[in-house]
Amino acid sequence: NNNNNKSNSNNNNKIPTNIAILFPDEAEMNIALENTSTSQNPYPNVQISSLRSSDPRDTRFFKPEQTFMNLLGGKSNGIIRPIDNVEMYIIIIASAQELPDVEELYELLDA
Repeated sequence: NNNNNKSNSNNNNKIPTNIAILFPDEAEMNIALENTSTSQNPYPNVQISSLRSSDPRDTRFFKPEQTFMNLLGGKSNGIIRPIDNVEMYIIIIASAQELPDVEELYELLDA
């Protein structure tokens, strides 16, 4: 009987096999990738992305409203959505300003 309990607890502690490392927004991600000469998929099952991504329907290169918001310290433009098949998110260099975005991702995953 103890072996069955041990087996069940091991299943609950499964090591994730698909990981996303997230920067707060695409601009910070692009700077990091450029400065480190790294791709968005540096290792198998590891991807680098952003917590807040551009709306895929907005194909404009220059977004004047975003420039205005950045000058005022406003929120980054874009949407938050889970990444398919990711089992673990590692969010780096996020400040208190991005905590609502982290919470929104968590709620989307919990749904």
